[in-house]
Amino acid sequence: MSPEVAKLAYRAIIDYLGGDIERYNKLINEAMRISNIITCPCCNNAMVEGKKGKTKEKIMLCTKCGNIKREGEQVC
Repeated sequence: MSPEVAKLAYRAIIDYLGGDIERYNKLINEAMRISNIITCPCCNNAMVEGKKGKTKEKIMLCTKCGNIKREGEQVC
């Protein structure tokens, strides 16, 4: 994580704890854009890597809406 991204993330957390949710979302989205984090096509929030089932198929899971993405295709 670059210092600029860390600064934005720290500021976002402080704003969230202070109750300014709009500024929090704005700063987090800016930090994700700078760091090239994969975002959900449905809600534009961060997606995390995971594995599914017995085959341990690699997937991307949205942290907000639960959208699952595997190998470039969208599965809801």
